[in-house]
Amino acid sequence: MDRILILLKTRLGLIAFIVSLFVVFTAAFLADMQNATLLEEQERAKVAESLAELKNDLERNVVGNIQLVRGLVGAVAAEPDMEQEKFAAVAAALIGEHSQIRNVAGAPNLVVELMHPLQGNESVLGLDYMKTPAQREAVVAAMEHGSAVLAGPVDLVQGGRGFIVRYPVFTNDADGGSQPWGIIAAVIDVDRLYRESGLFDEALPVDVALLGKDANPENVEVFFGRPGIFNAQPVTAQVSLPVGGWQMAAIPRGDWSTVGPGTWLFRTILLVSAVIVLVPIGGACYFFDQLRARTTKLANRESQMRHLSQRLDLALEASKIGVWELNLGTMELQWDHRMKELYGVPDDVTPNAVSHWADKLHPEDSERAMQEFEEALETGNTYRSVFRVVPEPGSTRWIRTIGAT
Repeated sequence: MDRILILLKTRLGLIAFIVSLFVVFTAAFLADMQNATLLEEQERAKVAESLAELKNDLERNVVGNIQLVRGLVGAVAAEPDMEQEKFAAVAAALIGEHSQIRNVAGAPNLVVELMHPLQGNESVLGLDYMKTPAQREAVVAAMEHGSAVLAGPVDLVQGGRGFIVRYPVFTNDADGGSQPWGIIAAVIDVDRLYRESGLFDEALPVDVALLGKDANPENVEVFFGRPGIFNAQPVTAQVSLPVGGWQMAAIPRGDWSTVGPGTWLFRTILLVSAVIVLVPIGGACYFFDQLRARTTKLANRESQMRHLSQRLDLALEASKIGVWELNLGTMELQWDHRMKELYGVPDDVTPNAVSHWADKLHPEDSERAMQEFEEALETGNTYRSVFRVVPEPGSTRWIRTIGAT
């Protein structure tokens, strides 16, 4: 713990840089996440736009086909004894060549007796829906509900696949009521419906899937596209039909892109900005730590010097030794308190020249002491001398002095 505290105190710049690094990269990460979210929203908006166009085209085509069948139902209800030739003419006029209806059959009393076009569908004539298990359930449902029922896509006996619209026909009786005439069944060509609704367009920017077979939204069977699209966080839409509906899902062609067109440019800008911010911060933190370390080191040395000085003063005080210093450049002399005491100089007097020392020498030792002093200055050797001084008139004191240049 103590080491950690010492590290925290001595490396404040490093800690500040780490905090700055964390803040800058957190901000960059959040900015990148926000940019990714924005790009995702833009991509989903584009997918939703494409999906809405496909949904509208698909609804329009299916509803249009059902409306054509409804027109034929009205014609048959008005003329229940319609023969094959008349039925074919009316059906051809209503259906035309621009719808996706492949063929249409009339089944009075639920037995197919009318067909358009007849060519290629002759085998269907005489088909009894109630005796055909594959047809019976849907036919009964249409009769019971009194409205159209959409089934499929299913494999057709004639080949290919199609949606089957079964529309019940009711006629008026003499009492003003209604009685069942039978069923009008129309086959909508699956491939043509998909193609003319844009689902087969190679330039389509999305992958699409449809579920809800037999126009039942609760049916989770995917009948168009890849089932995996519904597990890929798709954009969804409900295809509303007069006889039920489908659920439509779309994702970008291939899959959702993890990186948008401008993502790397944005990330490069973030990185450059982070470097621009962090480099001066890092430099300032480094120099702060260096300055703090040097200041601490200097403070430690000053503390050591104070301790050494105190010890030296204590040693000098105990040994009764005086200390003097002579600046050889200026010949300025400095004495400490003990020196003044030894030479009998008052504390308020500051000797600052060699003459102050020479004036205190005993007359009999003065010449020799001065000569030894001058020789030490000339040779640079250790200065050693013993002489007498006169600190006060009538008193003498022996002094042993040692000096080193």
